[in-house]
Amino acid sequence: MSSSQKTVKLVSFALFILAMLYYVVGGIAFAGAGSLDDTARSVAFALTMVLFFEGLIYIVFAVLGIRGANSPRKIGPFRVLCVFAIALDAINIVSSVMSDPSALLQPASLLVYASLVLSLVGFGASRCS
Repeated sequence: MSSSQKTVKLVSFALFILAMLYYVVGGIAFAGAGSLDDTARSVAFALTMVLFFEGLIYIVFAVLGIRGANSPRKIGPFRVLCVFAIALDAINIVSSVMSDPSALLQPASLLVYASLVLSLVGFGASRCS
C-alpha cells in the first residue's frame, strides 16, 4: 500500500469520526429541543435532521475513501465527493463571513474547518493513488 493510499485511508477514518461528531452534536440539539418554545423547537428539530443527514453523507464519504484506498481503480467517487465537500465548505465559510464574521469563531465552525481540511488532504492524496 502506497503512502497516498494510507493517507486516503487515514482521512477516511477521520471523516468517520467527523460523522460521529455530527451525530453527537445532533443528539445534543435533539435532547435540548424539548425545553424550547414551539418556534425554536421546530428550528432545533430541523437543525438536528440536517446534522443527522450530514453525518450520513460523511459515513458514505468515509466508506468510499476506504474502498478507494484498498483498490485505487475505485477512487473516483471519493474524489468527486472531495470536490463537492471543498466547494460546500468554502461556500459555508464565505456565507458565514458575509452574514456574521464572529460566527467563524464558534465551536460549531470547527466541524466545517475539519471537513475542509480533510477534504483537501483527501483530494490531494487521491490524485496520487
